[in-house]
Amino acid sequence: MATKENAHHGPALLLPRTGRRPGASRPRLFIATGLDPSTLGSRLAATRARGGDTAAVYRAERVTDELLDLQNRYGLILVVGAEHDPRAKERVSASGLSREIPDIADREVVVAGPRPFRKYVAGALARLAVPRSQVSFTSG
Repeated sequence: MATKENAHHGPALLLPRTGRRPGASRPRLFIATGLDPSTLGSRLAATRARGGDTAAVYRAERVTDELLDLQNRYGLILVVGAEHDPRAKERVSASGLSREIPDIADREVVVAGPRPFRKYVAGALARLAVPRSQVSFTSG
């Protein structure tokens, strides 16, 4: 953070404008693939219990009753298609994510899944100017 001299009061701290109250937690985004639906459900339940604004995007090869239940209970954004399906890839690309989550650059983002998925999503997040300090990765 930068400081600047204030003629009357000494150095002043310049803080980025975030639109959030001081001390308020940053909204979160969870982007994942390859998780067992019960694991995914547990993560979504834990996130909801902490409160705040959380969105979740999950890529699956096919829709299951469990995933539909998670979609209904938590507002999970389902992306259905195989790993290399162009329609599914577009939905987790920079343009697809920005359509689904317009405030994505303001969120803490957790990306979970196999390495190629994490790498692809990391590129999308970089193109959307999501600060690297707001992004974390996990294999599952």
